[in-house]
Amino acid sequence: MRKPAGSAIEQISRASALAMLLAVAGVCGPGSAAAEELRFQLDLVEGKLAGGAQTLQARQHDRIELILTSDRPLALHLHGYDLEIAAAPGIPGKVTFDAGFTGRFPVEVHGSDGAESHSALTYLEVYPR
Repeated sequence: MRKPAGSAIEQISRASALAMLLAVAGVCGPGSAAAEELRFQLDLVEGKLAGGAQTLQARQHDRIELILTSDRPLALHLHGYDLEIAAAPGIPGKVTFDAGFTGRFPVEVHGSDGAESHSALTYLEVYPR
């Protein structure tokens, strides 16, 4: 026996199909940007960013490359990701990683003697995609 075209079951089925279509469009549609490859150059002079501090911004799952140059031996520590980049005069440092975690992460200087500055040189902000 066939149900009338406007039955409750048919309306629920249509609503479910429409909801799934909209969900897929939201995930794959023009509003969702693909992950990007970002490169940030950090040039340090006397342990400070040349040109002043700027917050680094990315979206979750972007591929990030940090390049570090310095006029003295030191390392940068990116908290939250637990990454360290070492550099010395004439020897730049580089690290590439996937921005998998969202949040605001401080970047601190570690000197050649292992001492930390205990203050953020800059921040990496990773926003949800």
